[in-house]
Amino acid sequence: MKEGADPDTVNTLRTMIFHKGVTKDALKTRLTRAQLLSRRQQGVHRGTMVYNLLLRVVPGPDGKDSYCCMLCPASDRAEYKNPEDSLRHFHKDHFGMSFDCDYWWVTLVLLAS
Repeated sequence: MKEGADPDTVNTLRTMIFHKGVTKDALKTRLTRAQLLSRRQQGVHRGTMVYNLLLRVVPGPDGKDSYCCMLCPASDRAEYKNPEDSLRHFHKDHFGMSFDCDYWWVTLVLLAS
């Protein structure tokens, strides 16, 4: 949060998404009926998976919306055309659920030399 994440989004992440542990499956859980109704009342009615709670809909000038990561600093928020595209970003940049494998790269370089 000190790096610029939206405080309400961080609270949602802690209390609604990862309350049982930080897992990939937790991000892909379906929103409950009550959560969907609440989002509709707030004017946000896109997406049925909980990771959508981490995104803000940004209306585009051409009528096509994009989706902005509310965990990124306000000055440098990742933005996506499709909300599903944000999953890799969440896994890699926020939750450490994917990583670059330097071991294989180093092994290949050493074998080639």
